[in-house]
Amino acid sequence: MYTPQDIDLTGRSTRQSSTTNAATAVMPPVQELTGRSTPSKRDEAEPRVQQLTGRSTPSKRDESEPQVQELTGRSTPSKCDESEPQVQQLTGRSTPSKSDEAEPRVQELTGRSTMSKRDEAEPPVEKLTGRTTMSKRGETKRTLYDAGQKVRVELRRIEHFRGDRGLVKQTSNNQKKPLAESIANESTEMLISDAQTTNTATSSSYVEEAKVCQSSSSSTVVTNDTISEEHLLQTFVLIWLKSNIDESDDIFRSYMTHLRYVVNNVNMFTDPMKCVKFLSQIKNDKVLMIVSDDQCELIIPEVHDMAQMDSIYLFSRSTTPCKQLANGWSKVKGVFTDIVLLCKSLKQNVDLFENDSVSISIVSADTTSKQNIDELDVSFMYTQLLKEILLEISYDEKSFKDFITYCRKLYAKDFKTLETIAMFEREYCPTKALWWYTYEGFLYRMLNKALRNLEINNLIKLGFFIRDLHQQLQFVYEKQFGHTQVESFTVYRGQSVCNADFEKILKTSNGLISFNNFLSTSEDEKVSLTFGKNGACKPGFVGILFEMTIDKSITSSPFALLDEYSYFQGTEKEILFSTHTVFRIKEIKPIEAVNLRWRVVLTLTQDNDPQLNAVTQCMRKETEGSTGWHRLGILLVKVGEYSKAEDVYKVLLNQTTLDELEKAHLNHQLGLTKRKQGNYEEALAYYEIAQTIREKILPENHLDLVSSYNHVGDVYEAMGNYPKALSHYEKAIEICEKTLPLNYAQLSSCNNNIGDLYNDMTEYLKALFYYKKALEMRQESLPPNHPDLATSNNNIGDVYTNIGEYTQALPYYKRVLEISRKTLPPNHPDFATFYNNIGLAYDSMGEYLQALSYYERALENSKHSLSEDHPNLVNFYSNIGLVYFNMGNFSKALQYCQNALELCKKSLPENHPILATSYNNIGMVYLKRGEYSEALSYYEKDLEISSKNLPPNHLDLGPTYNSLGHLYFNTGQYLKALSYFEQAFVICETGLPSNHPILAKCYSNIGNVYSSMGEYPKALSYFEKALEIREKSIPRNLPNLAASYSDIGLLYNRMNEYEKALLYYEQAVESAQRSLPEDHPELLMYKKNTEAIKNR
Repeated sequence: MYTPQDIDLTGRSTRQSSTTNAATAVMPPVQELTGRSTPSKRDEAEPRVQQLTGRSTPSKRDESEPQVQELTGRSTPSKCDESEPQVQQLTGRSTPSKSDEAEPRVQELTGRSTMSKRDEAEPPVEKLTGRTTMSKRGETKRTLYDAGQKVRVELRRIEHFRGDRGLVKQTSNNQKKPLAESIANESTEMLISDAQTTNTATSSSYVEEAKVCQSSSSSTVVTNDTISEEHLLQTFVLIWLKSNIDESDDIFRSYMTHLRYVVNNVNMFTDPMKCVKFLSQIKNDKVLMIVSDDQCELIIPEVHDMAQMDSIYLFSRSTTPCKQLANGWSKVKGVFTDIVLLCKSLKQNVDLFENDSVSISIVSADTTSKQNIDELDVSFMYTQLLKEILLEISYDEKSFKDFITYCRKLYAKDFKTLETIAMFEREYCPTKALWWYTYEGFLYRMLNKALRNLEINNLIKLGFFIRDLHQQLQFVYEKQFGHTQVESFTVYRGQSVCNADFEKILKTSNGLISFNNFLSTSEDEKVSLTFGKNGACKPGFVGILFEMTIDKSITSSPFALLDEYSYFQGTEKEILFSTHTVFRIKEIKPIEAVNLRWRVVLTLTQDNDPQLNAVTQCMRKETEGSTGWHRLGILLVKVGEYSKAEDVYKVLLNQTTLDELEKAHLNHQLGLTKRKQGNYEEALAYYEIAQTIREKILPENHLDLVSSYNHVGDVYEAMGNYPKALSHYEKAIEICEKTLPLNYAQLSSCNNNIGDLYNDMTEYLKALFYYKKALEMRQESLPPNHPDLATSNNNIGDVYTNIGEYTQALPYYKRVLEISRKTLPPNHPDFATFYNNIGLAYDSMGEYLQALSYYERALENSKHSLSEDHPNLVNFYSNIGLVYFNMGNFSKALQYCQNALELCKKSLPENHPILATSYNNIGMVYLKRGEYSEALSYYEKDLEISSKNLPPNHLDLGPTYNSLGHLYFNTGQYLKALSYFEQAFVICETGLPSNHPILAKCYSNIGNVYSSMGEYPKALSYFEKALEIREKSIPRNLPNLAASYSDIGLLYNRMNEYEKALLYYEQAVESAQRSLPEDHPELLMYKKNTEAIKNR
């Protein structure tokens, strides 16, 4: 087992006290729809650009979903939007109910919003969720856009209503299974599939088993290319690449012992390619790599520029050859022949990183009004809430035992750590929390990494220790400072911060700053200067000395001198603050010190600080719940951690003393998490259970039923079952109409949901009327950056896009993005929807490079925030493919469209409408490449699915008929082509305004058929109608305008009117040059036709 002397060998890594350096000194020993066959084939296959949900209108179900939008189709608040959370979540449709309390109060920019007071624990703010790509045809709204069938993400929301009653009835301990026990079991199963919940082995047996295991290669050496469970708890991953490994060799075993004092898990590789593969899988941790001399030349160029690679250490018998190899590689820290010196350098690097990795959150000084609170740094809100919740939760002995079992599974092959775990099990008690926090080992690093990265699973497991540590700090604070005469004193902390955080600090004088870990400081300024100076050496970082003035009478956050409570005896100058302590920034000034640039003067905030109180009260309202576990579920939904929220709700549902309404609420919340994960069938099952219970117990006009009807309707809509969706929405509307006016928010949500229905029915002017009505109400009653306003702006932008007024749509979409940046975490899945919709507007205006940029942002965001088979990714792959199609890059277009199709097949039913869109897009690319049989095959699959899902004259059938028209046109079957083009025209003429760009496309297609059939007067008539619409379009879509000029020029050429032909050809070239790349096939074709006329 560890002894104080053992620990002194490595010391503490980030403690800023006068003894730290001494303690660390010794190392252990040893991603066009018009095609004509004539020069201007631009109007060819109009891709089915899916609208990432067709419209963004908060849904009728906006109610009970969390307040953070989920990236999903349309965002349309629910008819019951009112009491929704205060932070929208971009999610398909959200429809929490007033009773779905456990949902955060922040709306999800999501389909429709309709939450009930009970589904609440969603804070009172709609979730920007709209659906992500679902229209009445399914998830992707298909329309005849010039660039193809793009997918617009619609923001639907679901609002939450707070209930008057608690979510879960409190019972005595002997009646109810402890939640801490259940959560811990659930989390353990989630992280380690083979984790056992019973502990039958003794502490010593675990250690002895580990010692035996260590004699085998699997315990100390990882020779495969997959990431182990254990490294997930570390800040660093240590890799050693060596040609030969002899684990029986005493020297090698000695080396491994030394290395494990620095980083527990040493990953050994002999195969460079497996090593590189392993490296590519690491996303969030930093890599320290040791390379033996015989591998240097091969591996360094391969791994040096990887983002996760922090440092490379060359270990060689001779320094000379390696020094030559090290030149020019900035991440190579040195050449070592002595393992002790190598480990010392490694340890210094690890210590520096852990000291500087304490995350900070910043709030500007004027954040006191409700309006400004909506602009809070979201990390500040969430971390403060998490601290409150963790300290509120009750833990028991089972929580402790489950934590021990979890750690033993995790460190099963590390006998040294197992000894520490065994000692922790034997000796730990709440009054020794400070001693164990300062003890060098697994606990300190596990806790700080979990707090730093918001690793929810580990925070739940460590909850008992966080509470104990906070409470002991509180006890010691009262003992040390409760009766002293000292009024204030100063402590210091040196660390480096990234340039972005430093810029925030510079702009936030007199604002608030929160350190999101337990915070180590020192009364010794020189010790802290050392940390600051070392950190400032890193590129992209600024060295800071925080000077903190502490008024001992301020009790907002406990702190204590660690002298007699620390493992490191004699650390009289170290003062530890509880996690998430908040300070006020008083002064920022440069200082004279090598590599240390700034001194930031802070003061500890008071409990009655007006700004902090205003912020705290607002945040608490967003996560109201009957217990800490309920509040945790709400918070997890709010920050987009849906699978983790699901785990919490499942545990709560398994409690034995729940009443029926509580069961309804928890089933509703589980439906919400499944809906946000794109699992519609499971979501529907949970929602229907909640609906059934509520229908049996509640009065027929109860607002909780509004939430249930809206959420069930939303899922049916997402699944393409529009009759059932409409039926449920009508039930929700009926209740709202009978109970209004209960409050202004509900009325605005009802108008929004009615707008969503008209939008799905393609009655766009009616939809616009209701959306604007909802927006006006919200502008009168909400602060400028309220998430519900983002939902309304998104919905209006969608309607303008649907009617072809893209310049009108763009400012609405940008307003959505502006609001959401102030209310959502930077990697929230809803941002993908926002980027997609802006990209769609640029795409429709012919600004393809701008469109591609936003589409790529949408895809990148989704890859980080959604599962790899989430249906929303289909939209982003499709839209990127269609932009490449419009830019003439058909290979890339086909690649992305095929990616979308494969994902569709994995995640959606076989007859889902989005599949039809994907088949159409691929057919369009094959058509453009002249591969007609392939194109026909895909178009027929599109028609088969579309015919099953849609009425005969539905607007979304237009792209299918148009595509088939292009195919037959290109194969010379003009009568068949004319028949399909005319069917498409009839549908579009009926459902769209007379000046819509898609009608120009229809006129152009029919004109091309007549031109090819030699009926020139008819052709000219249709071409002129198309040109008239395109010339009046504001702004002009230059590629389509060029196509019209080319069509007419070709026609006059066939009629032997060469002067007129040349005039139009030149106009085609001029328009195309202003919008297409120089090597674009259509621009080259226009130039070729112009030269041909000139040379006659």
